[in-house]
Amino acid sequence: MKKIVIVLLMFCFTAAAGFSQDFPRETGDVGKSSAGDSLTISKFHILPHYFGFPLSVQFGWLHRKNDISIFPNTGIFFSADNGPAISSSVGMFVQKDFFKWNINAFYDFIPFTMNKNMSEQIFYVKNDFIFVINRLKISFPARVGRRPVNQIKVNGSQKILVPKTVTEISQGIRFDLFIHDLGFLKTASTFSFFTDWIPESRFVNYRLKFDLPVTFKLYYVDAGFVYTFYNTDRIKSKNIHAAADYEIEKSQEAMTRRFSFKDVQRYSSMHIWGTELRWYAGRTGVNSNGFFISAFADAGFGSDKAKNINLIGEWGIGGGCTLFDNVPFTFQAGFNQDLKPVFFLGVVSRIIQGV
Repeated sequence: MKKIVIVLLMFCFTAAAGFSQDFPRETGDVGKSSAGDSLTISKFHILPHYFGFPLSVQFGWLHRKNDISIFPNTGIFFSADNGPAISSSVGMFVQKDFFKWNINAFYDFIPFTMNKNMSEQIFYVKNDFIFVINRLKISFPARVGRRPVNQIKVNGSQKILVPKTVTEISQGIRFDLFIHDLGFLKTASTFSFFTDWIPESRFVNYRLKFDLPVTFKLYYVDAGFVYTFYNTDRIKSKNIHAAADYEIEKSQEAMTRRFSFKDVQRYSSMHIWGTELRWYAGRTGVNSNGFFISAFADAGFGSDKAKNINLIGEWGIGGGCTLFDNVPFTFQAGFNQDLKPVFFLGVVSRIIQGV
């Protein structure tokens, strides 16, 4: 039942974020001097984000004076990194030329925790400094606040996972490199590194992720290939003695973005190679709208804390149609290596890149 709710939430959120493109988003004043050397914009603005997680829709008043933009806003976010959650947000961004500063405060209202103690409620702040240099985007994201975790406790020879809410401080760096965009060929890569610190137990871990997607757009067929690497571990030293241990491993769902109705194993390290083919029966141009059918396959391996290696695999079929801005709305269904059903419902998969 919980997985079905996730699917419905993803569908509703994706539809809201997507179809907000069709509503008027610019109401306000635009001014320009007679000399043509000054630009002033003040307008109500809707900013949807549907090209990957977290999905979001932000509303606010955009102020722009020449090359400086300020956007105080409020919004709704859907994320799935630490389990499915819907959050409300309030914040702002400031942008000038190649630099952008983005800061937001969040409160998770799904899962519902308002009836619980303040110590169990999820609220946090995210801060991000972004620099764009030609084809390279460098980000310095940080997160401070409450987060749900599973604490590992040992009872005899058994390990028990105890849900808990802790205060966590995360800091990282992310590189997004746009390698090629030739119309029919698009290549990019993403690398991120984060450290997470739970002060109350002096627990520290790191997370590392790398993606390399390649997309070919032909007349009737789109073909996508991607390599994903993920690794996480606890940071230990003679000066760091953690008073508690927590589950930091991720499942393959977090990498492929295809959810399963069953519990799946978690890994501390994963290598996954994926491919996806889409056939547009009635497409009249490379980027024109139309219905499509698709097939996907992923293969790789993952290792757990004890260095046990397991094979990872997913395969299946799907379908969808391109919407606004040539963005494909997609549904996929298939099976994983344990013959458990998996599904994907969203706008852009991690394999076929957006136009």
